Amino acid sequence: MQSIYKTIGKRLALSFVAFFVVTAIAVPQSYAATGATHIIRNTVSVGYNNALGLNPQTVTASVDVTVSLVAAAPTVTTTAVNATVNGGSSQTFDYTITSNANGADTFTLANAGTSLMGADLAATITLGATSVLSADPYAAGETVLNVPADGANDGTVNGIAATDIVVIGGVEYTVAAVNDANGGTANASSTITVTGDASTAVLGDTISERQTVSSTFNAQAAALGDTTATSILRVTSQTGPTNPSADSSTVTLTVTGLGVASLTVDKYSTNITTPAVGTGSSIVVDTVTYYSGGIKGAPGEKIGYLIMIQNTGTGQAQAVVVTDPIPAFTTYVTDSMKLDANVGTTTMTQKLDAVDGADEAEWDATLKEITVYAGTGGAGHATTYGAGTGGTMAAGEKSYVVFQVTID
Repeated sequence: MQSIYKTIGKRLALSFVAFFVVTAIAVPQSYAATGATHIIRNTVSVGYNNALGLNPQTVTASVDVTVSLVAAAPTVTTTAVNATVNGGSSQTFDYTITSNANGADTFTLANAGTSLMGADLAATITLGATSVLSADPYAAGETVLNVPADGANDGTVNGIAATDIVVIGGVEYTVAAVNDANGGTANASSTITVTGDASTAVLGDTISERQTVSSTFNAQAAALGDTTATSILRVTSQTGPTNPSADSSTVTLTVTGLGVASLTVDKYSTNITTPAVGTGSSIVVDTVTYYSGGIKGAPGEKIGYLIMIQNTGTGQAQAVVVTDPIPAFTTYVTDSMKLDANVGTTTMTQKLDAVDGADEAEWDATLKEITVYAGTGGAGHATTYGAGTGGTMAAGEKSYVVFQVTID
């Protein structure tokens, strides 16, 4: 009998061992590009029966691992080419920045070039990124990409939102929609819908946000001579112990200096009443020939004067004002002033003597002198003689003023 009981006991023990089974539930595999903040939950299950094979039981245990953000230097490109601008103007360069991280990262933008003018840049930008779990078949002009949930149900996935531009496999897409369902659930997935065919995307492919920023160089502080500045956009991650950064290629901006104005003035005359050939150089303005010398006139005859102003410098002349006292023993001919219709032309326009701001010329009977506000933008004053605004003359420009007197 004892041997029979021993035999039964051994069989029961073997039966118990045979029904004691240990299994583990499979979980998604982690890839190098797995989206940051995704919660990976590993759950083990142990199933067993009692000695008679009855009352099956299962016990489980879980542990969560959150995927870390791996900061990476972004890709920074530009289509900008070397440029030349005039002093006092500006030039804008565009840069494209593409994330290489596995999640949302904030980057600092700075000009790493040499600039006397300064660069107008946004202080920081945030770029999102995640990875592909699978891509649904291409349909209706869109592709639905399954991606790891990011641990927060906030309507975005690792910083990627609707209307963002993303890059998958080197191809640029626009995000049409984001479904962040179950964002805080372990081993959960969300979806990103992009416009276009991204159905070839496979498990582990990165989805990287791309943004374009502009850098505007203001050349207001340019020196009198030409100068150059270089534009290099430096993009630095704010995450990680080393704060990885990337630079764009160098673009050179040449700023044409403001230059130095240098005005010369020449005076010519002619006899209006009895025309005669003078001496020296001559100029024809409004069909009338004026001479640098040799003009004679009798009392009662009209003498015409021509004033020629020229900017022989390299920069713009500003506040150009012509003042000419009437010579002794002559009388000014009322409303005889004329000014070139456009700076540098010899077609003249009649000007009136009144101090009323109506035109660029004024006559003062007490001082016995004329004042003309020459150049582009010149204007007389509405009430006060001599208080008008002189115009501007660019390098190389000329301006002409004529008026007449009668010899007493």
